[in-house]
Amino acid sequence: MFFPPSWVFLLSLLTCALANTEIANFGINDDLELGNISVATHYLDAEVNERVLSVVPMDNAAHADILTANVPKEAEMWIELRADSPAWSSYERFTARISSPASAPVDVYISIFDASSEEPPRTKLARVRARHFGVVAADAVGATMDPARFVITMEPLLFGVLPQSVLGFLGLAAVTLVVATRFFLPRAIRELDSLAYNIRTDGVSGKAKKAK
Repeated sequence: MFFPPSWVFLLSLLTCALANTEIANFGINDDLELGNISVATHYLDAEVNERVLSVVPMDNAAHADILTANVPKEAEMWIELRADSPAWSSYERFTARISSPASAPVDVYISIFDASSEEPPRTKLARVRARHFGVVAADAVGATMDPARFVITMEPLLFGVLPQSVLGFLGLAAVTLVVATRFFLPRAIRELDSLAYNIRTDGVSGKAKKAK
């Protein structure tokens, strides 16, 4: 019996269960709202496309609309998204993905903005904010909360839709399909043929006995 495809699927479900994920897809030529690059403290590019960072979550009751509310500077983080390296020069669409522990009572949000005209043309900005949705003590709101850790990843979209990181999974799926077709499918067909032959043989034998 052949198990790898099921195990791959289950492992992917386990990954989703262990982390909350927020995704923002964008195009280099998208006309977006202008962001504040002067406060950007980190960057992502082809060489460093993933970082582990943290941001102070805001109280859910005090900031119901986390995307439009005015928040203290420590409650948001700006990150440069640089797509001007030679390795990414042929891609026009990208994805920025945030993952945070599912065990933490925090939702993390990402928004994409344009950089100023003085920056390289293939530069965007990501703004990250977080909101605490658990029960918060009266003296533990706003900036007094513990920072929420998250992983932010930037990668190009193949054909404008597929993240580059799925290539490994697609390769594994292709190898699995070839192995199954080459080694397991013929065996399964032989066993089914043998079973069908035995059923036909038993049927013929039974009819012959009744005829006697």
